Amino acid sequence: MATQTKKPAFVGRKRELNDILHAIELSRHGKVQTLLFFGLPRIGKTTLLKFATRNLIKDPEIVPLMYDFKRLVTTPEDFGKRFVEEGLYSIQAHIRSLDVGSDALSIIPASLDECMADDRFVHLFNASSDQSRLDTLLVMLSIPAKVTTELGMKPLYIIDNVSELFSLSLFRNMSLAHTHVCRTLFSNSITSILSTSYGVSYDDMLDVDQCPLQNPEYYELGPLTYQESEAFLTARMKHIGPDMKKILVELSSGHPFYLKSIVRLFRGKGTLDDETVNQLFERALKSETTLALFLQSLYDVTLLKARYHGPLKLLIRFLASREGLTQMEIARMLSMSQGALQHYLSELLGFRILYKENRRYYYTDPVFQKWVLLNL
Repeated sequence: MATQTKKPAFVGRKRELNDILHAIELSRHGKVQTLLFFGLPRIGKTTLLKFATRNLIKDPEIVPLMYDFKRLVTTPEDFGKRFVEEGLYSIQAHIRSLDVGSDALSIIPASLDECMADDRFVHLFNASSDQSRLDTLLVMLSIPAKVTTELGMKPLYIIDNVSELFSLSLFRNMSLAHTHVCRTLFSNSITSILSTSYGVSYDDMLDVDQCPLQNPEYYELGPLTYQESEAFLTARMKHIGPDMKKILVELSSGHPFYLKSIVRLFRGKGTLDDETVNQLFERALKSETTLALFLQSLYDVTLLKARYHGPLKLLIRFLASREGLTQMEIARMLSMSQGALQHYLSELLGFRILYKENRRYYYTDPVFQKWVLLNL
């Protein structure tokens, strides 16, 4: 009989995980909070959200409604429809897991069309032209919570890539849609657990006027500690020696996605010296591995979102081999004006490609820096 492979234990993020579980427990007693986790791409935000909500499987009081706004947010109409129908599907799945019979399932609509024909919701949709595009979206976004409440349970929003909702405001007749959506979803009686990456909308997420959140708590997810990274490798590479483990931890810089890539790259290769490890890692950065493709996408998306596309390409390449320069030194070496350069560096700081210490600029991510050196 085949044995099931046991998933490695969740490593790190103890404080954040405990705070999520505490917020969930408080929500049972009417205490509402919004927890927002932000950090670099693939730093572990989604994994944290998914792991924390495993405790809600078969929970008789709380229905977790998990969404990925990067995938969901398109046009306002499509977003509203998919938000409703994915929410209703999650509610149905949760109710089935409780094995409470068919009565509860019978009151859950199966689609947006069913909601619009349902006496409980039809009055919310104004058939006349008076109802604006934004108002219609806000009605749709309220439906999963209303259905959950009718079942005598509490909804809990778990939303990944939440800052994607800011793109809704770019559509016609949708001015400040992001603020209204935040107010509808996150500033009422529902506890929410959210995540977002750094980028153009990151500062707006922290602005209470732009994005009103109920009792917000903000968490920045950085790399795992050295000890957490060691534990991560130990759980996945049982026979690795301490010297090899030290080399691999330092190579990853504690970034969870790089640690996973390193496990795939070096598992089963036995003990290797420092030079061989670096050669194999560099080869992986230059070929079409999952790691290299992720770093290419990080570079592409950064430039896609940036206002100063050309100068940023130049700066990313230039600073990869010349860390620790001041703004004045960079301006002199590249023959740029101080004023223009300050705008370019501010964008790279905002995307967390660089950080600034004692007026000098450094790469935040050594693995990305190495990829730039090898490929650009």
